[in-house]
Amino acid sequence: MKSNNILLILLLAFSSFITSCDKTQPYDTILPPSLVHFIGDEIELYRMVDDSTKLTIEFGTTDVSSTARTYKFNFISSTAVQGVDYTTSLSSNNTLQLPAGATRGSFKLDGVYENYPEGVYDTLLIAVSSDDVATAPFLDTIKVILYTCNDLNLTQQKILNMLGTYSSTIDYIDDEFEAGPYSVTIGRFKPLDPTTAEVTISGLFESQSWGGIKFIMNWSDTLNPTCTVVQNDAVPDSDAFEFITSSRISGPLGVRPYISGIVNFCDQALTLNMELGATLDGSFSWLGQYGYYYKAELKR
Repeated sequence: MKSNNILLILLLAFSSFITSCDKTQPYDTILPPSLVHFIGDEIELYRMVDDSTKLTIEFGTTDVSSTARTYKFNFISSTAVQGVDYTTSLSSNNTLQLPAGATRGSFKLDGVYENYPEGVYDTLLIAVSSDDVATAPFLDTIKVILYTCNDLNLTQQKILNMLGTYSSTIDYIDDEFEAGPYSVTIGRFKPLDPTTAEVTISGLFESQSWGGIKFIMNWSDTLNPTCTVVQNDAVPDSDAFEFITSSRISGPLGVRPYISGIVNFCDQALTLNMELGATLDGSFSWLGQYGYYYKAELKR
């Protein structure tokens, strides 16, 4: 009898729980916060080809407003002066109003071409804010580099400017997206002759712990500079299985050239190409024969 009473109590409790769940009652709706932010890259390279070259700066909000909103832009630079070195399409107080329902806006940045002879660079920080909406914790400020560049005039400084971090790197396998964006670094530059140099790039394949991979930059043809990987049968601290799991091979990753990459000194961008392989039991077996061809696009 006691067990029957317990069963009855459980059935009544379950019945009460079921009847208390009213699917017709509204649930709390969680709305995202209203935020404003820039759209695009955190670092914008503004290369002025002539005095008509302008840069479009885009921004947006995370919600739709039923009223017009006004946005304020703050320009900060230790060298570039607004009205002297650049102008904008904003109002005189650097504001822009978007109408109700608009979630994106843009304005033009117009550098004064003659103020930037080749080799002169200015860094400009632009911050967005508004009294009508909060500023997002991401892309609230962007950095713009103002400069001019002649592709045919490859100075030593222009070549050395290729050193540093490329924070917008994208990987492809057989032209299919693989990973990114992430950061890589060109941290070593070793001249070989007047028109070639060996550079070391670390962080490729999103693997910051791997050793660097060497490439040969060649600018003997100033219109078509190239970058070709140096064959290495065992990239230090690498693991082929980590990168190409379908290979079922656990061993160092190998790299070798199959077509040259492209170097753009003026835009500070590179396209790298290489064939991937792996070492197994002391013998080198190229995974490239199975169609593993790798491309990385490096941009600031």
